[in-house]
Amino acid sequence: MEATRTTLATEIEDYLIHCRSQGVKPSTIKHSYGYSLRAVLLPWCQAENITSVADIDQHTLERFAADLRDRTTRTGKPLSEATTWTYQKAANQLLRWHAAEHATSAPKVKLHQPPGRKVDTLERDQIALMERTAATERDRVIVRLLADTGMRPGELVSITKGGLRHLGRRHYVRIRDTTGERDAPITAAMYNRLLALARGGDDDPLFVGLRHDRRTGEYEPLTVAGVRQMVAALALDAGIRSVVNPYIFRHSACRWLLMSGQSTITVERILGHGSEAMIRLHYNSLGADDTHDRLMAVLRAERS
Repeated sequence: MEATRTTLATEIEDYLIHCRSQGVKPSTIKHSYGYSLRAVLLPWCQAENITSVADIDQHTLERFAADLRDRTTRTGKPLSEATTWTYQKAANQLLRWHAAEHATSAPKVKLHQPPGRKVDTLERDQIALMERTAATERDRVIVRLLADTGMRPGELVSITKGGLRHLGRRHYVRIRDTTGERDAPITAAMYNRLLALARGGDDDPLFVGLRHDRRTGEYEPLTVAGVRQMVAALALDAGIRSVVNPYIFRHSACRWLLMSGQSTITVERILGHGSEAMIRLHYNSLGADDTHDRLMAVLRAERS
């Protein structure tokens, strides 16, 4: 049993290392892929005397999927469809990676997409209200930038003066994410507003705290926690009843970009790595009326 555990566990760890090398977020590896494989698939395989990923054939994988459907939580309730889907997807991905490494074909369990979850989003007039409510230009710019680009708070606080770019009449802000860098399009007005906030050199953070350090006289860089607190407080001041955080801004930007007629490829390029599931969620939620309105908008633009 010790040899079985060591062999299979090593293969799983090799796969997770591969995920990290591909830019998958550490939190996703730990709580999604890692947990699904280490705490769910691995013990099941040990109980079945499975010594390696290579021993998992189509019949074995189907038995694993059937076993998941019979499992219950600590409170005695059946596993949710979303949880079962997550475990099965992780197993499929491990097998696909192993097959690619050894030039073989991989077994696969067909995944049934769990029911779509409802995600709160902000309407554009609510965003405009928050922007008007903000007491400082820094906060107004942050609200508009989150709403128009869908960037994460960690990406926002990492923006530097050198990240402001323009090519002719086109303006961009360079965003650093887990896989590298991307340029998000912004308006000329936003470019000028960001430039006005800049202080220091090209490598200095664009967004800083509102109060300077009494000892050094310098302003500390704005933190992710600071962005979250500011956005939540500003939403309350604006009279928005729902809880607002940068995550909701990201979903709002995704939906707005799709509603404005942007292709899923363009939206993914703007939102960056890890946005595929979010784009699919909002794209699938658009009804026939939304599709018609977007088509009519494109046709009117062509005729003008």
